[in-house]
Amino acid sequence: LAYYLLFLGAGVLSLWGALVMSRGVFVLALLTFMLAIPFLLLQVITTKKQLSYSITLFVSISLFVVAFGFFQFFGDIVGLSHSITGLSDRYAKGVLGFPRMQATFIEPLYLANYLLVPFFVLVVAYMRRTTRYRAWWLIAAAIGIGVAIIATVSKGGIAALIITLVGLGIMQIRHLFTGRMLGIFASVGVLIIVVYVAVVRSFLAFPDTVAIASRAYNTITGA
Repeated sequence: LAYYLLFLGAGVLSLWGALVMSRGVFVLALLTFMLAIPFLLLQVITTKKQLSYSITLFVSISLFVVAFGFFQFFGDIVGLSHSITGLSDRYAKGVLGFPRMQATFIEPLYLANYLLVPFFVLVVAYMRRTTRYRAWWLIAAAIGIGVAIIATVSKGGIAALIITLVGLGIMQIRHLFTGRMLGIFASVGVLIIVVYVAVVRSFLAFPDTVAIASRAYNTITGA
């Protein structure tokens, strides 16, 4: 709690240097709301049963969001109207040569940041075996969410995913080279290949592939 209060205190002090005071107050209020959520949840969720139900509900909603995102992604590749897919023109395949997954969020970055939470909830649940769900279900759900994060082409989201996975891999390195884990890696590889082929086919459908490739590279790298 002390660190939260220190952070908010620093935010209050930063208002003195804000160029637009109303904007600064709005951002501070938003941060206060976000920091208050964990404490409110602790007051509402008081038993293990409630926690298990809440996590299941949260992950289930996330999977529905991912399913809609894949519908957008492949729907745009095959040429469905944006009025059907709900995909913004800014993230359609005409911009980079392939669509960026957006789902129900305003920007792919927001979607990626949101999906990081259920992804690592599933990973930890699989590693600790503390859930009643079967391992294959946890793995399949985590893979689907992981691929969705990559499909957002969000630099921050993808970087956070990779860094955290590397950290987990280092901590659990002795468990990575079992028969089960090799099967998981193979499944992930197949899914990535399927998405990659779809992206490449969409990309090659454009006549000026060099210009689009340059635009995609600049977007991904931030150049």
